[in-house]
Formats: sequence, structure tokens, C-alpha cells
Amino acid sequence: MKKLKDRWDIESNWQLFIILLVFAITGSSAAKLASPLVDFLGINSETSHWSIYWFARIVLIFPIYQVLLVSFG
Repeated sequence: MKKLKDRWDIESNWQLFIILLVFAITGSSAAKLASPLVDFLGINSETSHWSIYWFARIVLIFPIYQVLLVSFG
């Protein structure tokens, strides 16, 4: 934890906890929001090949994560 505190220039464990909590909430929210977006695009796990479904979902998670990180952080 010392390396993270030095890298992010924070002093207390409370600040580190808040940062990690924001990352966790952002990642979970991005994964949750990607599912309906993939369904909206007409790609679902029942009708599409698993590799296409997961590729589309992961590709959509990245921009969603970036937008949410700015808004949550």
C-alpha cells in the first residue's frame, strides 16, 4: 500500500480506501451498463457466438468505464 500511496501522493489509508472504492464502483457499474447496451445492439449470448458477444461487451466496457470514472471521481 505504501507504493500506491506514494504514486498517488496521498497520506492516509482513508484516502486510499476512497480511491479504491471509486475504482470498484466504476468497474462494477461499467460492467452492469454494458449488458443492456449489447442487448440494444442486438448481440446476445443466446443468438450470437460467445466470442462475438464477449468481445462486444468488453469493447463497450472500456469507454463506459472512462466516462463513469470521470463522473464518479
